[in-house]
Amino acid sequence: MRGADGRYVVPLETAPVLLDTDDWKSAYFRWFKRPGSSRTVLVWRRNPDAEDRARFGPPLDRLPERVEGRPLDHGTVGIEESLEPHRITIRTDRPGHPLLVKVSYHPRWRARTGERIYLASPGFMLVVPKGRKVVLEFGDPPLVRLGHMSTLFGLAVGLAVAVGRPSRRRRTPVPSVEPPAHSGATLARRSTLLVAAAAIAWTATAEIGASFPPLLYEKGLQLYKQERFEEASRELERAIDAGPLSSAAVHASFYRALSAYRSERWSEAADRFEKMIEEYPESPYHAEARYHVGLCRRNADDRAAARIAFRAVTEHFPDSDWAPRAAERLAEIAPLETGDNDNERT
Repeated sequence: MRGADGRYVVPLETAPVLLDTDDWKSAYFRWFKRPGSSRTVLVWRRNPDAEDRARFGPPLDRLPERVEGRPLDHGTVGIEESLEPHRITIRTDRPGHPLLVKVSYHPRWRARTGERIYLASPGFMLVVPKGRKVVLEFGDPPLVRLGHMSTLFGLAVGLAVAVGRPSRRRRTPVPSVEPPAHSGATLARRSTLLVAAAAIAWTATAEIGASFPPLLYEKGLQLYKQERFEEASRELERAIDAGPLSSAAVHASFYRALSAYRSERWSEAADRFEKMIEEYPESPYHAEARYHVGLCRRNADDRAAARIAFRAVTEHFPDSDWAPRAAERLAEIAPLETGDNDNERT
């Protein structure tokens, strides 16, 4: 990769943020999709103890809107790494400074030097060296070793049975000239089974299609284009529920908000646009959504909130096609009264 340093082990620039949630995968995936997420690393640990809290600070029970870690002095950390098939050896001149190991986390990784191995975003490992040398090994826990031994034992038994079985000479049966009387019934049963299998496969495919987010989104989008906004909103909501972390949900959430906007339900539409912005920070519709929030607030006679939304477009998305439109809407809004100005400042 261009611009990469070619290293698997890197010192962190900011302090990790400790996360204690039931669903770390969803939290990490949402973090990974956020712009600029690589600046701060998340560390997940269920029910962190005093050592974890002292090392990373108080844990968060959900992914925050912004993840900002405390800056660390990382410029002078010297690191040497050695990667082997099942071993990673790290040498550092600054024990205690957290290191991100860009290798996929797995519970079978163990630190022979006594460090804890944390599951770090987006799926790597993080260690805090106790000394100048860290050795990570991918080992076999007792259950895995038991499985290997059981497999070898089964193979040995099978080989012994095969070798020890006495050979028997069998007479080759003379094939019957006439087909068996039940061949027609057998053919009918086989045909019935094939038809039943095809029906089951067709039903399963239909069930999968009925809950497949991209298909639900496409159906909702077609209803939206036909200006059947109520039906479109329902299908788009189904797409979001079926795959809340999918790309289809990103698009579906936007058109669901547009459906409310086209139906002139201003407050509901504004809430849907703002929810989309909050839940999908990677969405390409942010500028357009902010602009529509301004339109909704203006149409609902909330001029202060409308100005805030339009200014957010001009300030945060100055190069977008929606910035000049937002500037025009700002110019159209009459000067606010003193009370509105106070509300806007707050």
